[in-house]
Amino acid sequence: MCTVSFLPLPDGGYLLGTNRDESPGRAPAEPPTVRPLAGGRVLMPRDPDAGGTWIAVDDRGRCLCILNGDRPAAPPPEVAPSRGRLLTGLLDAPGIDEVACELAARHAAGALVEKAFKLLVVEPGAGSTPSCAALLEWDGVATPSRRDVCGPAVFTSSSFDPDGVAERRGRAFERLLDGDLRDEEVLRRRQAAWHASHEDDAPTGDTWSVCMHREEASTVSFTAVGVTAARVTMDYRAGSPCRGAPLRTAELRRSD
Repeated sequence: MCTVSFLPLPDGGYLLGTNRDESPGRAPAEPPTVRPLAGGRVLMPRDPDAGGTWIAVDDRGRCLCILNGDRPAAPPPEVAPSRGRLLTGLLDAPGIDEVACELAARHAAGALVEKAFKLLVVEPGAGSTPSCAALLEWDGVATPSRRDVCGPAVFTSSSFDPDGVAERRGRAFERLLDGDLRDEEVLRRRQAAWHASHEDDAPTGDTWSVCMHREEASTVSFTAVGVTAARVTMDYRAGSPCRGAPLRTAELRRSD
């Protein structure tokens, strides 16, 4: 289970927040650092179990964020490559069209062998041109689908109750949008608070909350990407965001 929020900013930038929901037995991630990339640099945390990541943003403000697929069309393979390493393998050309074409080509060649996934790709805009995003979803069988997004949006993944989680967190997201969406710093604070929130009236409590807690899985970190005309930032809070661990920030200067 994971939750991702996308908030375009008036100057063509955007804010992207993600709660990573995992088994408590998984090793803690390494916090975000600046890493070299062919022709530039990238900010990303690292999963020590598989060596990949779930989110990365380059110095041009292009971001990739991967979630588990929650509607597979076939039983997943017992052994499959890490979806986090799939993401890092796409960082050389992380634009929406490039990634969509690469996934389609891999599928056609029989080389898309990971478990089902949802891959969110975000590109910044400039001036009056807004940032945009696309959700590329693979069910493990068919050619990956694409859904373009032009405004604020929330994305969820849940093997427990895909429709119920999407519906409840979608309604919670409407509360985040209830107010002025033009002030970047205010939006950053509201977004972080939303990712740490709980629903008292949910059918089984924290299972449906944005910050979720179950015995077999819970929200293990919060990561927020901020892209403006001048800079790229990645904030990272280890542990459940509701518990208020220190926020660590890494930053890049935009290279456009």
